[in-house]
Amino acid sequence: MPRRSATGSLLPVGPSVLRWSPLNGRRYYILAENEYLRVSNLVQAAISRGDPENSNKWLAAQDRLTKQILTLGEELGLTPKARKARGLIAPRK
Repeated sequence: MPRRSATGSLLPVGPSVLRWSPLNGRRYYILAENEYLRVSNLVQAAISRGDPENSNKWLAAQDRLTKQILTLGEELGLTPKARKARGLIAPRK
């Protein structure tokens, strides 16, 4: 199971670091996405083996990574709402 930091993040930094370091933010976004894909494979493997204990652990890790990816996306201005807040062009509905 991935180790969490004191902030509960599965990545080495929390979102506050991203406010002043967007380059690091992009790196952590890619790391989070890669970790999500790795954990997703572990979830599928545990489900295929019929291992509910491990599948529940990996599903919890996958859920935390999903939240972190969404937070990183918001912090980096990758969502329409974040783009509008920064005065950037955002897709129309």
